[in-house]
Amino acid sequence: YASLPSNTSSSPGSTMPTKGLARKQDESGPGKRMLLLDQEKCKPGMAAHDFLKRISKCPSGQECITVGGPPAFPISIMEDSCLACLNRAKRCPGEALRIINLPSNLTTNVTHQYGLNSFKLHGLPTPRAGNVLGILGCNGIGKSTALNTLCGRLKPNLGRLKEPPGWADIMAYYRGSDLQTYFTRFLEEELTVVHKPQLDGAMAKGAVGKKVGDLLRDRDERGVLEEMGRRLELDHLLEREVHTLSGGELQRLAIATVVMRKADVYLFDEPSSFLDIRQRMTAVDIIRSLVFDDAAEASGEANPSKYVVVIEHDLAVLDAVSDYVCCLYGEAGAWGASTKIATVRNGINNFLAGYIPAENMRFRAEALHFQVSTGEGSDAVLAAEGGGGTPTVGTVQYPGATKTLVSTDGDSRFTLHVEPGDFKGAEMIGMLGENGCGKTTFMDLLAGTFERGGEEGKDEGDEHSLKGLGVAYKRQHYA
Repeated sequence: YASLPSNTSSSPGSTMPTKGLARKQDESGPGKRMLLLDQEKCKPGMAAHDFLKRISKCPSGQECITVGGPPAFPISIMEDSCLACLNRAKRCPGEALRIINLPSNLTTNVTHQYGLNSFKLHGLPTPRAGNVLGILGCNGIGKSTALNTLCGRLKPNLGRLKEPPGWADIMAYYRGSDLQTYFTRFLEEELTVVHKPQLDGAMAKGAVGKKVGDLLRDRDERGVLEEMGRRLELDHLLEREVHTLSGGELQRLAIATVVMRKADVYLFDEPSSFLDIRQRMTAVDIIRSLVFDDAAEASGEANPSKYVVVIEHDLAVLDAVSDYVCCLYGEAGAWGASTKIATVRNGINNFLAGYIPAENMRFRAEALHFQVSTGEGSDAVLAAEGGGGTPTVGTVQYPGATKTLVSTDGDSRFTLHVEPGDFKGAEMIGMLGENGCGKTTFMDLLAGTFERGGEEGKDEGDEHSLKGLGVAYKRQHYA
């Protein structure tokens, strides 16, 4: 990163700063700028690497662009680069380099920076014992970084890349805040932390050869195996191997393996993805129950030793699961900043408005609004140019069909019955239903992805397929 304050002039009476980004900053008004370099596009042999290597010799003799660093950072551009090198670097091919404006009133300090010219996070969400803290924000602005810091997988460097701070310095940095109490208990091993990461292929690959039942029994420290198996609909999956599970099944298993542990801190990264509406509300109830222990639950008092933090994109789920909300904003892949915690209503509304009143910070130019459509007049829109009530766009019909899927071992079968239907051009149709009721199978039928021969229920032919119209099909993937 190159992020310099605006008062970097060479002398008190000088009107022109001497450093590249500082000079650019002074010309563009209050605030800061940062330089972001995509190291994945700057590997040896790539156009960006060759270009930056070619211009790395500074006309003024300074060390502005360094080539030949460690594999993770093969090229670095110094914060105090001269204006000549900065202007040449801006012409780097492949969009490998970006100069980003930082908000002029960004006052939160750096919690962690991954490296020179790399992502950095300002501030850190503050969990409260006995409450569920919801974290809301766009992708790529540090939510998972914050969660990895809270669970101890990532030690915050406070932006000090050359001399990373020790825990004594980190504790001094957070002195007087709730985070000091949290990290103190964490370092004194008073807190046991469990973390449900984002759902990805590594989770399933790491459990190859393990059965669902064996994994659950290994994690059941609270003696709630039977209850979690029933509530999360895992009873019928106990003999299945983990790597054969679907996205929704794997998500429910991941939630179960976390809530069955005895811990003081429970961290959930996007627990509702791949779940249907009913399963999401079940997950909400289970996560909220973690702030109560057995003794306190009878009296309805929260257990102050439990911290629960949830990252969630679904606003309805976030509203239902959280006691407080913390918003993160910034530039995806470049920087992120954490706001102070707010009530659920205020936090979500501030995020939608793109404005944080407590910090006088506008992080989005426009507010997000939801419009409810009653469907009235949709036919008139389609027929607006046709006259006589006849739409100008065509109607596509598909016949009734039946499809039976048989598992590889032949032990289980699933049959989908599809009634005849149609849709019109210029329409967007949503499909709603619980997991496992055949939505993906129906999409596969329409897309014509089933192979011919050897499949039961294929004697209807291909008349239900839309391949003849041309189909672009985005399948469900979690890995």
